[in-house]
Amino acid sequence: MPIIRQDLGLSLIAGGWAASIFSITGIVLGLFAGALGDRLGQRVVLMWGAAALAVGSLIGGYAETESALLLSRFLEGIGFTVATVPAAAVIAEVTANKDRHRALALWGAYFPIGLFFIMIAAPFVIDAFGWRALWQGSGWLTLVWMGILWRATADYGAEDKGRSRHSVWPNIRITLTRPGPWLLSIMFGLFALQTVALLTWFPTFLVEERGTDLVTASLILAMLMLFNVAGNLTAGSLLSRGLSLWKLYSVTGAVICFISIGIYSPVLPDSMRLVGCMAFLLIGGMLPGAIFAGAPVYSPTPAQIGTINGLIVTVLSIGQLGGPVVAAAIVELTGHWETVGWLMGASSVGISILGLLIRNVVKK
Repeated sequence: MPIIRQDLGLSLIAGGWAASIFSITGIVLGLFAGALGDRLGQRVVLMWGAAALAVGSLIGGYAETESALLLSRFLEGIGFTVATVPAAAVIAEVTANKDRHRALALWGAYFPIGLFFIMIAAPFVIDAFGWRALWQGSGWLTLVWMGILWRATADYGAEDKGRSRHSVWPNIRITLTRPGPWLLSIMFGLFALQTVALLTWFPTFLVEERGTDLVTASLILAMLMLFNVAGNLTAGSLLSRGLSLWKLYSVTGAVICFISIGIYSPVLPDSMRLVGCMAFLLIGGMLPGAIFAGAPVYSPTPAQIGTINGLIVTVLSIGQLGGPVVAAAIVELTGHWETVGWLMGASSVGISILGLLIRNVVKK
């Protein structure tokens, strides 16, 4: 961001919008994108989202002004939301019952996998080719992958599968009046709040409080992403072996409560903090995969799977947007980093309680 701001003459506020507009589009469009996929067909909506994501990236790669960059981020945010929401519904449709938990848990790892690779590649790409190459490369890669995906899903039957007899607004109403979608979504929102707070501010904590250099802090963060991926895959394995969803939700929430408090504890050495972060992302990383796996289970009918995924993404985006802000406000108010641990612990307790509540929800 400092390089982009210098190159384009961005104000600090514009830089903040460039970073946050991604989450805002998820809040505004997530639920609608899911319902649109249920109505028009998941594959069609997914492809339109991928196209918008690619175009937004390419515009950003060639942007010369502040307004062009913000437009590109807006299009990227729309494309990301519109593509990722129906993608989970497509996976749920094309997988057999015995494979569905594993497939959706693997899908839950898409974000940490992508974040790991871009954090490793970005310093080298920027140093060799400049920041624009990141946007341009992402745009062209998305177009190539879009073509691969179009061919791979050719027999999906967009005209028949993934379409609801209801229009958009009835699908939304049906989904919002059931407890299961809300419980899943709020769980994901709480997890996103604490995870993004951790990933945003832990490097700052290392640099400002422990004197770690910026490159080392970034590499530590990239490494932590691998533990998050492992957590997603572990969830798929456990669920495919018969572990109940509610047990995974509630037990995971309880365990990461104690871990998150310890990460920011002033009495622990830095080596133990790092181990705590690994454990948090490994154990807590089971939640995204398990929540995506729960969407087909707690969807009112199969025709609302896209809509429930849209609600999940909407609340997830709220957590992503609010996590760093809430954490920063607490540190400013108290003057102590350990209070962030209590914020994360309280969010974890909420996840555990919601996991217990979903046990009594009628699944279909």
